Amino acid sequence: AVTDESRQFFTNFAMVNVESRRPIWQLMLTGVFDRHPDLRYVPTEIRLDWIPATLRHLDAVYEQNRDRLPAQRTPSEYWRTNCLGVGSFMHKAEVQMRHEIGVENMIFGRDYPHPEGTWPHTTGWLRDAFEGVPDDELRLVLGENAVRFFGLDHARLAEIAKRIGPTIDELHGGAPVDEDLIENFALRGGYLKPPEGDARLAQLDEVLRKDLVELVG
Repeated sequence: AVTDESRQFFTNFAMVNVESRRPIWQLMLTGVFDRHPDLRYVPTEIRLDWIPATLRHLDAVYEQNRDRLPAQRTPSEYWRTNCLGVGSFMHKAEVQMRHEIGVENMIFGRDYPHPEGTWPHTTGWLRDAFEGVPDDELRLVLGENAVRFFGLDHARLAEIAKRIGPTIDELHGGAPVDEDLIENFALRGGYLKPPEGDARLAQLDEVLRKDLVELVG
């Protein structure tokens, strides 16, 4: 159901183009979150597997230039306090990296109704991706983080969640998800792809250095 054109778009935009990541360091290194501490930045429909390596790199850049940058804290600190990443049809590797990314700084997105997303197999996707994840962390990524981050009505949303599910037992119980279905997840949404890590840091650095020239000369 996913066309070749759609696959190529996601390859170019999400896997190759680093320009879409630029706001992260522009907000952090220019001290925007210091001047506006209540500001929240929420990149959505993204992968999350590049974030830890990028934050480590940005921290190093900050330490090298901290006397000339407006920012008062490291980028990884701003990520923890002011940012939330929405991983559309979250890959298995991203769940495994949740503590590196920040288990309180990520939420699950199913990308409905796009065919590369999790619908109509969201429960199966969640059951496999979050296998072995403790209940409290599961709750954070599937709802609590969003409630806290956006200041939503917890009690009202809890009523809705109780009615429509899925429940913890549904996600942590029952037989393993069929292997053919997992293969389908991989084909349509890249579910089993290895993490990007630092593979594109050199490309990212080319863009970052141009911004640093504007900031510190």
